[in-house]
Amino acid sequence: MTSAFAGCPVAWVSTSSGWLKLRTPPLLPPGTPLPAPESRVPSRRQSALHIGPKELELTVFAVVPPASGAGREQLEKIANRTVERGTSAARELGSALVGACQQAPRPCPAGLWLTADADVLFSEATRALGAIVDAQKAAPAAGGGAAEVLVSFQSRGTGPIDQRPPAIRLGNLQVSGRLPPGEIQRIVRMNFGTFRACYQEGLKRNPDLEGRFGVLFVIGKDGRVTKAGARPDPTAEFATERAEPLLPDEKVVACVVGAFEKLVFPAPEGGTVTVMYPIQFSPGS
Repeated sequence: MTSAFAGCPVAWVSTSSGWLKLRTPPLLPPGTPLPAPESRVPSRRQSALHIGPKELELTVFAVVPPASGAGREQLEKIANRTVERGTSAARELGSALVGACQQAPRPCPAGLWLTADADVLFSEATRALGAIVDAQKAAPAAGGGAAEVLVSFQSRGTGPIDQRPPAIRLGNLQVSGRLPPGEIQRIVRMNFGTFRACYQEGLKRNPDLEGRFGVLFVIGKDGRVTKAGARPDPTAEFATERAEPLLPDEKVVACVVGAFEKLVFPAPEGGTVTVMYPIQFSPGS
């Protein structure tokens, strides 16, 4: 992960079963189309491996194309295996992967979500990665070569690794009161992770969920949010009747508004501050 952040998207790791080439997804500016590598074919396999304090858990997914021919690809779980950590763990997981990779496109698996508890040693992680090497040796890709996998160090999302992640974009905020807009933006952006988690839950219910709405909130004299609500029109005032936001998922809207209600800002000068903050949600590509 450090290597990827430093601008080197490829790392070679020596595992118990041989060398493994790890590639991280390209970091592209918003709006840039993702490349379509040969591995982005229907039914390709991707897996999630978590290394816990006592156990290894492996889940294998098939990437399923959208039924309508348009929209986002989905993940369909086809195998799950949990084994105790030890010298034979990688071999057991490798056997599970070989079974899940039968009749699947090569390489298999083509993608990997790799997560681990904080106290896991690097040597233990490389030992577990030997399962990937074993699976690809059992069913080598055309042309042979070393085992290779696209890897993400984040928790598994709702779509394949080689799919652009969901995006949340903040619009131009409108501020009425004496609190610098830049300070408001800073606090809101610090909580992007919470907003993203709300949206991820909505994508599990509807993979094509997208839209926008404005959050209208009031910052009290002590800097705490005293009132917040969703508005489909960023210029709307607080209304007595419930307004339908443009994002068609009430739970996501309620989750995001609830996150705004918990924000704490610097105490404004001279009274309260009213803010309208438009937010755009898009599921990626």
